Amino acid sequence: MSFLAGPLLAAMRVTHQPEATAAAAAAPPTLAWSFTINETMKSDPTIAPDGRYVYIGNDDGYLYALEMATGKMHWRFRTAGKVWAGPSLGPNSTVVYIGSADRHEYAISTTDGKLRWSFAADGQITSNPTVSRDGSAIFTGSWDHYVYALRSDDGDLLWRALLGGVVGSFSQLTADGTTLLVGCHDDNIYALNATSGAVLWTFTTEAQVQSDQILSTDGRVLYIGSDDSHVYALATRDGTLLWRFTCGAAAQSGFALSADGTVVFFGSFDGGIYALHAATGTLKWRYATGGQVGSRPALSSDGTRLYQGSFDGGLYALHASDGTLLWRYPTGSAVHCDPALTPDDRLLVFGSYDGTVYALNITEHASAYL
Repeated sequence: MSFLAGPLLAAMRVTHQPEATAAAAAAPPTLAWSFTINETMKSDPTIAPDGRYVYIGNDDGYLYALEMATGKMHWRFRTAGKVWAGPSLGPNSTVVYIGSADRHEYAISTTDGKLRWSFAADGQITSNPTVSRDGSAIFTGSWDHYVYALRSDDGDLLWRALLGGVVGSFSQLTADGTTLLVGCHDDNIYALNATSGAVLWTFTTEAQVQSDQILSTDGRVLYIGSDDSHVYALATRDGTLLWRFTCGAAAQSGFALSADGTVVFFGSFDGGIYALHAATGTLKWRYATGGQVGSRPALSSDGTRLYQGSFDGGLYALHASDGTLLWRYPTGSAVHCDPALTPDDRLLVFGSYDGTVYALNITEHASAYL
């Protein structure tokens, strides 16, 4: 997810109505807790593997660590700029990495919120960092048009690669960890050698690429969106186009993939949440929200429920099989953050532009839809 949408943030007309209406849906789940900061929430939440803490940034310049059980603040770390990027944890969860609009990437101790190291780029950092398979390096993009590879222990620069525009979205490593796949605002998708930063191949779309991305279960296919209103499936080996799907506006949200790899889910600024057949790119279903959809979807661990936010202020739960509405949870403003599930699927956490982090108790709802 990126934040240079410009005119795309204008209101969109929704022309398709879902088969299930809000009136037919169940009541939304109960609120387990909320944490209000009163500044716009664009950062994506990251939940620790043990489910004890959630980490999220805010426009007030802080990275917050909140107790998952209560929502109370464990610690906060101050940067000198807005924190639009989402945090990423190291392999043993002792360090959390985060970028800031103050042009720095930070490594912070998850125990006490103390700084381990910082690295200065020449532009804002709004992309979620990507951690290498062995945890020895992190990769992040910047508005200075560079992709950086940093040593995770001390933040020393391993390499940097100059691209043709802002790099504001999450990058993806191939399954073997040798290739870094990056979307760029110069309309291109790049494959970089993860060891050296050398360009292996490029694929050109018709507009800037702000979307996060996902790999197929076998790692051979990259799914990524573009502001040209298309979703692309590319061969990770050489960038060959396998298919493309046309939606009604920019596809910036990022993706989720069914456990068997046969269905890919995403959202579009045309207001739709989509499910496509992963092999062919043909439409399986579409659900129309009341606003643009720019958050990455989350799937329940059993693959039956899809969660995604909308600029209409709602967090939606849909049947993953057919896109019918289960429930909608309203907030006070746009939901652009990616929702995140606790490891036991008991709580769903997300942020809103109303400045609040929400944790919903979805356990009782989950049992009703099995």
